[in-house]
Amino acid sequence: MPHTSLTWIPMNVHNGLQQIIQAVRYLSLRSFHNKGSQELFLLTRIN
Repeated sequence: MPHTSLTWIPMNVHNGLQQIIQAVRYLSLRSFHNKGSQELFLLTRIN
């Protein structure tokens, strides 16, 4: 019983961190797309 709880807690924390990372990545990508799409377009045109 302690073994399962000790293995369950890190997995739960890992899953929570993964969800937080996914949410932050999604929000940052969306804000970058909203604000910097024009600049990204200009950069791709230059290159």
